[in-house]
Amino acid sequence: MKKPRIIIADPDASYAGVLQSSFAKVFFGRIDLEVITDPDYFHEMFARPQSAEVLLVSELFWDLSLSRHNISFVFLLAERDEEERDGGETYPGVRRLFKYTNPEKIARRIAGECRDVFAAEKRRRGARIILTYSACDSIARTAVAMGVSACLAENGRRVLYVNAGHLQTFGYFLKNPAPLCQTSLWERITDPDTDLYREIRSEIRRERFYYLPPFGGALAALGLDYSVYERFVRLAEKSGDYDYIVVDGDASLAPETIRLFDMADRVLAVTKPAGVSVYGANVLASSLADTGGKCVFVCCGCNEIRADMLIPRQGPLQFTVDEYIEDLNTDTAGGEKNADWPDRWRRNQGMQRTAFLVM
Repeated sequence: MKKPRIIIADPDASYAGVLQSSFAKVFFGRIDLEVITDPDYFHEMFARPQSAEVLLVSELFWDLSLSRHNISFVFLLAERDEEERDGGETYPGVRRLFKYTNPEKIARRIAGECRDVFAAEKRRRGARIILTYSACDSIARTAVAMGVSACLAENGRRVLYVNAGHLQTFGYFLKNPAPLCQTSLWERITDPDTDLYREIRSEIRRERFYYLPPFGGALAALGLDYSVYERFVRLAEKSGDYDYIVVDGDASLAPETIRLFDMADRVLAVTKPAGVSVYGANVLASSLADTGGKCVFVCCGCNEIRADMLIPRQGPLQFTVDEYIEDLNTDTAGGEKNADWPDRWRRNQGMQRTAFLVM
């Protein structure tokens, strides 16, 4: 599916690289981004008709002939900050932008001024799929998945939470943990030609976010294959009912789990500052050498961040932690009945920062 094309053209390679990183962060997975630093290549390319949604071009590259191309928004990267002109038009249809503004601020300004372009793209491509994953169990993966879902919903997004476990226990954290119990439903959804989402849509519940209720038994006991999750998520994505689908994955790297990785727009790899967790995250990182930048690592249970927390037992660290989440208080030994766990996790500042990573 075609994504909006954004071109950054500036002879300063270091500046263009910083701007590229900011755009990649703000528009993760939503744009086709091109960076041009060679003047000869730039003029050769624009000697032919070009079509793009956004062009950010240095004054050193600017030429009035660029106006002939099919470009929705042109921003001129100016070397001087002249407040009386900044934000106005230097040339007809061309917006002037002080290039040494904070790079992320520039990216967000583009997102705001060109919002119709990106809104149209979002409508075309359906919901964004977020996969939470951990190399080991008992790492607070479900807490992160539910907490991020609650944070996104709090920000006005339509969020569907799907627990993709062979044996589902997530109902413990919800006010209504009752499983799906229609006997006829299992017969229908085992048929590979069945529209799973249409069959189950009426059963979807909502607390702080929408969620697929637990199946109430192990997949094998119900005669279901793990691919049921992939089929359901693909159909829910195309339905247009949601902005985000958060998939709480199983701790395995079987072929069916890899397909969930391939489907996801963003993967939150969850670990803890403990030996086996770090070791497992290291193995995961080395197994996912080429993920196109979609995988980010989140470390849970870090009230104090120390350098020795993430030292692997064997070999060098293969990953970089992108976000730390303070203690989530997932100790359920007290057995608080009907506690609003997602709301607790939503209020965690580290969780809120993690949710921002996928927005």
